[in-house]
Amino acid sequence: MASFAPDNTNAVKRLVLRTAEILDEETKLLKHDPMADVTELASRKNRCLYELSTVMRDVSAKGSNHDLDAELRVLKDSAMANERALSITIKANQDVVAVLGKLASENLNDGTYSNSYR
Repeated sequence: MASFAPDNTNAVKRLVLRTAEILDEETKLLKHDPMADVTELASRKNRCLYELSTVMRDVSAKGSNHDLDAELRVLKDSAMANERALSITIKANQDVVAVLGKLASENLNDGTYSNSYR
């Protein structure tokens, strides 16, 4: 089982916790304002997740490091909460689109326009 230099472990811990903070920030924003623009947060989140996937590949290749367990649990909890918030937001948007689609369909069939204009 490989061990990491303290600098590397601390850098990975900081990255893991920074990623969790961004996920928590996005989750909080979605819960308080479902219509909020999360573009900037999503960009930061994607960048951190990319960096994290690269670093974690290196960590996995070197063996297990239980020094990261606590931070990875925090990240897992943050990711699960973020997934729930995103799922709720996506479902709400799908519901709105379905209602708008139904209204548009009803308006097309209300007899206002004849078939020759469609």
